[in-house]
Amino acid sequence: MIEEENMFEHNQDRSSKLEMLKQASGQLDSNDPMLQYKAIRHIRGLSRERGDPLKWIHENHYYILDDVARKLHEKSSNNNDATIILESKLSLELLEPYLIDNGLSKNSELKCKNCQEVVDIEWNRCPQCGYNLKHDCCSECGKNLEPSWKFCPYCGAH
Repeated sequence: MIEEENMFEHNQDRSSKLEMLKQASGQLDSNDPMLQYKAIRHIRGLSRERGDPLKWIHENHYYILDDVARKLHEKSSNNNDATIILESKLSLELLEPYLIDNGLSKNSELKCKNCQEVVDIEWNRCPQCGYNLKHDCCSECGKNLEPSWKFCPYCGAH
């Protein structure tokens, strides 16, 4: 019984970290520099959590890390606020071990995950291979969705 309770708490903790990362990702879209700064600090804080939640998120919800990394990459290169630029770069450094395969490391250009062609952060599809660069994800379960799908095949959400 105690093992089940510990597993439940562990899974609940992971889910809360995932939700926090999703919320931070949304806050990175804000025009408010203070909200952006807080979001970036929350992302950096995840890397110091016990149990390595970023590893679990990478293994189970990599597209959310991709989304956050794209936004941090954009903030580190297209922002007038030196603090946000620095914090974004530091956060990308912490995320880098989880982003090796997708071309979003701090010293590289953004690359298509499918064909490794250099792409622009604003593009939705790779012009070389047509790969969907902006993964849509289900608001309920967080799984990857194809743009043409009307319902999530994993949980049935609309």
